[in-house]
Amino acid sequence: MTVFGHPLDPELASGPEFHIWLDLDAEPPRIGVAGELDLATCASLRDAFMLACEKSPDRIVLDCRHLVFIGSIGIREIARALTRINYIEIHSPSPAVRNVLEMIELGPRVTIVEQI
Repeated sequence: MTVFGHPLDPELASGPEFHIWLDLDAEPPRIGVAGELDLATCASLRDAFMLACEKSPDRIVLDCRHLVFIGSIGIREIARALTRINYIEIHSPSPAVRNVLEMIELGPRVTIVEQI
């Protein structure tokens, strides 16, 4: 018996590659996230939120059009950012990410915006 092709094979278990980008020159500052946002990737988002919140304590944009999964740790980072900023616009989340965000209901200071 071989483990090649087994569901626990690390090559099969890896999801989309995680990327994050930050545009502090945009008004408001923009953070983009791609891949899966979970325990292994949340530190990068936390750092990006800190930089964006320092630049603009009023409002930032979180671009989620390439985010395919958000776990509770990712939600925690959004909630944590709300202690340092007034308003977060979440742009173009995938249906799966949108469902999680709507289920959590982060409050009136977080809105979901569809972009074309």
